[in-house]
Amino acid sequence: MTQPAAFLPGRPVVLRRGTVLPMDRARRVLTDTDVLVVDDRIAAVGLVASAVPLTARARVLRERRSTSG
Repeated sequence: MTQPAAFLPGRPVVLRRGTVLPMDRARRVLTDTDVLVVDDRIAAVGLVASAVPLTARARVLRERRSTSG
C-alpha cells in the first residue's frame, strides 16, 4: 500500500497554531504554537516560520492539543 504524497517518509511536517503540553517540570501550556517535525523527531517548537523547509507539509491545529512522547 502506498502512502499519500503529503506524508511520505522524510518529508517535514509543521503543525501550526496548536496547544502544546511539553511535559516539563514547569507544567507549561503553550498556546497558538507551531511544531516542526523532521524525520519523525520534533525539530523546533514555537514560532517556527523561519525554520520551515519549503517542502514541509503544513497542518493547522486550532483547538487541538499535542503532547510529546
